[in-house]
Amino acid sequence: MVYNAEWSNNLSVILQTPIALSACEEVHALTIPHLIQHEITSFNYYRMYFDGTVIRLSSDRAWTEHFFKKDYLNKLTVPDTYLTEPVNYFIWLTEDCPEMLLDAAINFDTSNGISIAVRQDDSIEYFCFATHTNNKSIINKFYLNNLDRLHQYGLQFKEQAKGLLEQASREKLIIKTADKSKILSSSYAQQPQLSKRELECSFALLNGMRVKEIARMLGLSVRTIEFYIQNMKNKLRCSSQIELVLKLANINNNQQHP
Repeated sequence: MVYNAEWSNNLSVILQTPIALSACEEVHALTIPHLIQHEITSFNYYRMYFDGTVIRLSSDRAWTEHFFKKDYLNKLTVPDTYLTEPVNYFIWLTEDCPEMLLDAAINFDTSNGISIAVRQDDSIEYFCFATHTNNKSIINKFYLNNLDRLHQYGLQFKEQAKGLLEQASREKLIIKTADKSKILSSSYAQQPQLSKRELECSFALLNGMRVKEIARMLGLSVRTIEFYIQNMKNKLRCSSQIELVLKLANINNNQQHP
């Protein structure tokens, strides 16, 4: 059974998404008791298939109702960068789905999130973690140092939620942006090549070094190091240094675990 996502903005929307809504309490029970010790208060699971169908499960029932009423499903996109490597980690930025992320932050106290995008043969699978809007420190304090641990939490959810996922696979949603997914599935983006100096800077960044420390280590000026970092941000299409570090971690992790 497949449910069409072109719904009016009323309660009939919710009635057409039974598993997406009814599973919220069970998803919460499977995830939040383990995640709350890290100050993570929200978990969402997506599997966006290249044929334009979607599975979505969430720990937050109120947000799920609102999500479908606002038709956010049809506003989701699959950036081509998610197809660069088998596993990718992305900090939530308001440049991506700004209306939805601002809405969640302001009206549902859910923000400062991270998504793990896992490339499958037929889809992109997402494990999404978030916390309170005022908890900005979680990004540096926990996310960046625990990428593998977050991924394991996602895999643990899949194992424990097999029954829910099987039911959800029989009740997939359809998105109107299916053509974008099909286009993205046809060819994977090529990973930009970094220069020797950029690789040296990337290694230092991954080890927590600051710009001045990198400059001293390499015997270069701070301005030169900033140039290399900016060049890497441009090559890897990053809007911030945090996003750059995450993307470099993606590359490093995937090279170690091909």
